[in-house]
Amino acid sequence: MRGMSYVHMAGNVGQQPKFSTTPNGTPVAKVRLAVSRWDAKSEADVTDWWNVAVWGRSAEQATKILRPGTGVMFRGTPTIDEWVDNSGTKRRDVVVNADTFTV
Repeated sequence: MRGMSYVHMAGNVGQQPKFSTTPNGTPVAKVRLAVSRWDAKSEADVTDWWNVAVWGRSAEQATKILRPGTGVMFRGTPTIDEWVDNSGTKRRDVVVNADTFTV
């Protein structure tokens, strides 16, 4: 069976989205999303920070609409970015590539 990986994430925007375009001209907005959850072990709310990339026309809209503190839900596919930093350490990060969002 072929697998499928799709997520819905709801939280609050942590900082102003950063808009740019790829070398081929595709718009992308990078958003930091704070998602709170209950941690039973520590019996406290814990905030997880996620990186979200919004693509195409949605990227332009996200840049205009989203502000720090805005409640938002993203829908998209998670991917793992891997790279080697300046000190030679291998790094990994999960990025949600969102195709839509709802405020």
